[in-house]
Amino acid sequence: MSVGDFKFLIEEGLEDNYGKFTVDYSDDWLRRGFTVIPDRGTGGC
Repeated sequence: MSVGDFKFLIEEGLEDNYGKFTVDYSDDWLRRGFTVIPDRGTGGC
């Protein structure tokens, strides 16, 4: 999966199971770098 200049390597079929991925570039003292969060795109109950 490519987004802009970035290329993410994900498990085969994972892109089909999730509608989108959120890339969190937050920089706080507990973690550095980025986190990729999958989102199924379904609403809550």
